[in-house]
Amino acid sequence: MPRNDSDDRLSSNVLTDSDVLSRESQELFISETHQIRTRKYLEDASGSFLSRGLHVVKVDENTVLYHVSAAVIEKELKTESSQSDVGNAVLNSSDLIPGQYEGGLKLWECTEDLLRFLNDIDVDLKNKKILDVGCGSGLLGIYALLRGGVVHFQDYNRDVLDMVTISNVMINAKIMKECSGFDLSRYFATDWSDFPQLLGSHMTDNQKLISFLELKRKKNL
Repeated sequence: MPRNDSDDRLSSNVLTDSDVLSRESQELFISETHQIRTRKYLEDASGSFLSRGLHVVKVDENTVLYHVSAAVIEKELKTESSQSDVGNAVLNSSDLIPGQYEGGLKLWECTEDLLRFLNDIDVDLKNKKILDVGCGSGLLGIYALLRGGVVHFQDYNRDVLDMVTISNVMINAKIMKECSGFDLSRYFATDWSDFPQLLGSHMTDNQKLISFLELKRKKNL
């Protein structure tokens, strides 16, 4: 059966292990730089959240989450002339570079939809151990924290965790002063193939989670 141009386009979009950039997996820790960055976003108490570079996601009448505007992060990356995967994506005005960057600076509409769905079904997250995989903005994990969960965040791009996820977690922690679970959060920059081993080296009670992630990777689900 003859091939057509659409066959070539479809096959070119299929990623193999060799297409994904290999990088060292690492756990990130909150530093003084993160503290300074958070203060910068919150220090202008007289201004609106939007003027401080923060956007608001209203989950319901009683639940509001805050996140750093993607435009603010993009401006910082352009100013620093970052040569990272995320910096290159910003310079090329791209939301997606296959195998390198998956749009972690952008708050996708499905995130807000899932937030409201979880809220509508009133899912019990108290004391649950939760993994926000491909976390990006981290708002789903932050919601879980507000509901009493213990959350670890994972993203492929270190810059996303460093400049977006951690900032959003700290901003919401400062605003939601009654929530203490934020201090238990951890941040891992890695891809899925390395993540079970990285997480497993720090935790001993998540073997089912590790096995599940390994199964998904091997079956390419």
